[in-house]
Amino acid sequence: KKYEKQRHNIGFRALDHIHNTYPFTPWRKDFSGLISQGQIAGRKVLLLKPQTYMNKSGDCIRQVLSFFKLQSADMTVVYDEIDLAPSKIRVKRGGGTGGHKGLGSLESQWKDKEYRRVRLGVGHPGHRDQVAAYVLHDFSKFDEVWIATLLPALADELPSLLDGDDQGFASRIAQKLLPLKSEKTHPPKSPLNPAPQATPAQGQGLATAFDRLRNLMTPKGPRT
Repeated sequence: KKYEKQRHNIGFRALDHIHNTYPFTPWRKDFSGLISQGQIAGRKVLLLKPQTYMNKSGDCIRQVLSFFKLQSADMTVVYDEIDLAPSKIRVKRGGGTGGHKGLGSLESQWKDKEYRRVRLGVGHPGHRDQVAAYVLHDFSKFDEVWIATLLPALADELPSLLDGDDQGFASRIAQKLLPLKSEKTHPPKSPLNPAPQATPAQGQGLATAFDRLRNLMTPKGPRT
């Protein structure tokens, strides 16, 4: 429960929305994870939430792929992506791990990289030394606003993803998020190190200080 609202856990939260939107069996423990079977738009779908630590996710996934005789191309991995701004969503197949420990564990066990990736942007703290603390930190109240739109939209649009319309799936979700993005209030770049915002009065004070400094540095009288 202590990890439930953290950025690293947004993939699990997405699966919970899918599980609650379509007819699925209750979660049950197996293969070092929680699994549920159901149907989405007439297609059989297996949901899997590894119960190992993130950097051991591949152990669980390998067991499931092997038992159900599935290939990498049959799999979609939903995960947090620090290289995307908060609320951004991208879908692709193949590529590197981007330093994500869960993907790294998966690819250490399963060499075929042609699985589908649904990358959910959570933003970057600004420095790589802060990444671990950042992803293991709860989302802010501001983040929870777009999450409340993003995750239900992801579940609703999932049939198009299963039909192979990866970009259409991502585009329709982005469209549903547009009203939120048009709001004037924006979060700081990094919740760990919020940038101070100057008020209009502070801005005038800075301008005045620069003017005074300029006057002090201006030579007086004739040059010799």
